[in-house]
Amino acid sequence: MFIPRLKGDAGRAVKRKEGKNRTFYTSFSGFFPTNNGLYAGDTAEMDAEAVIEALKRRLLALADHPPFRFKQTSRTAAQWYMRRMTTFEGCSEAEIAAVEAYFGVQFTDVFRTYLRQMGKARGDLLCGSDVAQPPQFAEFRQFGQELMHQASQALELPDDAIVFLAHQGYQFTFIQLHGGFDCPVMNYMETEDAPKQIAESFAAFLDAEVSLMEENHRKSHETGGHYITVHRNGCATFQFPALASGDRPTSKPFKLGDWGRLA
Repeated sequence: MFIPRLKGDAGRAVKRKEGKNRTFYTSFSGFFPTNNGLYAGDTAEMDAEAVIEALKRRLLALADHPPFRFKQTSRTAAQWYMRRMTTFEGCSEAEIAAVEAYFGVQFTDVFRTYLRQMGKARGDLLCGSDVAQPPQFAEFRQFGQELMHQASQALELPDDAIVFLAHQGYQFTFIQLHGGFDCPVMNYMETEDAPKQIAESFAAFLDAEVSLMEENHRKSHETGGHYITVHRNGCATFQFPALASGDRPTSKPFKLGDWGRLA
């Protein structure tokens, strides 16, 4: 079975430690199918540029007030980590048009704007999952179809489905494109009978992801935060001190690294 794996930090496993004897792996991305009030009134009157710009501002606000402190991390690695959190890079119109031509679809206004503004780098948004870039949409679709066929050979992706995200090899997320302003978001998890709608629109899906990040950010600050060690390969180890220890990382000054070499 083909499992998409992107280079860089996307889809990396994050080692989280809490206390002395609790170690497990987690990821940042979650599927949280709520609108959270992003749209108020007629969505046709919304501006796609404004939708994506608002999400970017919220992501930058999270990076401006980090709930962590670097530990055993070089200044260079710490700078790279912070820069990654605030970097947005989009796809060219030629890259976007090539995907539309290949699949015979027309992107919605919101999805096109998302690709144009953050299709290649999106800060911490969707971190922990594999997110397709234009050259990879065909491979992600192949992965999705193979995963569905494991449950039943009768399950088929719609011809107009664009798989834009895969999560840890057992689920994927897609949209069906017919132009227009926006469209629902569907998700399929291995062994299910059929895909399920998880958000009424792509904008709502992104809004819910950022809302989940904001909630986790708030809770982390309330409990004193955590430590991050950035390793040579770009992976990050998260350490959450036990509450009984009295160690509260965010009570300490924020510094870009405390080592002169890579961890």
